[in-house]
Amino acid sequence: MFGETPQDDLGIFEDGFEPLGVLGDCGPRVLRAYDHVQRLVHRTHRIENGGVEALWENQRPKLLLEDASEQAVGRVRELVLARGNDEVIEAVRALRDRADNSETFASFEGPSLVAVGEGDAFFPPKEAEALAARARHGRFRVFAGAKHLPSLEQPDEFNAALANFLADV
Repeated sequence: MFGETPQDDLGIFEDGFEPLGVLGDCGPRVLRAYDHVQRLVHRTHRIENGGVEALWENQRPKLLLEDASEQAVGRVRELVLARGNDEVIEAVRALRDRADNSETFASFEGPSLVAVGEGDAFFPPKEAEALAARARHGRFRVFAGAKHLPSLEQPDEFNAALANFLADV
């Protein structure tokens, strides 16, 4: 689907090919998806060159707030570093190559909860809210004081929100 090196995906060749020129006026969603793929390819190369520790150091500020609890930081670090390079590379590639299932989510008949941290750079609250709004019985919850892992940064608040959601269904 995509190349195995950033140069392959970015189209950096001797002739100075520009990828966005090829994508043309294809719309912001396609451009965001392309940008997402590029970030995932770069993560793969970071792991190949520096190991899972290098990925952790790069991703930590994106996953958790700067002032996240030591417990949350320690737990996420432990989860990341418990995986081998090959396992994490495979997971990153699976994220890169996965299909867009937003239509499936939108057609889901049951209740759903989309929960994100207010500072989530991977799944921004505006996008999460739009996804929840597309579902028949979708609910949206944003957690102040959290980035990508509100269940670890705000565990009491997250668990209460989840318990309330489950009590309603």
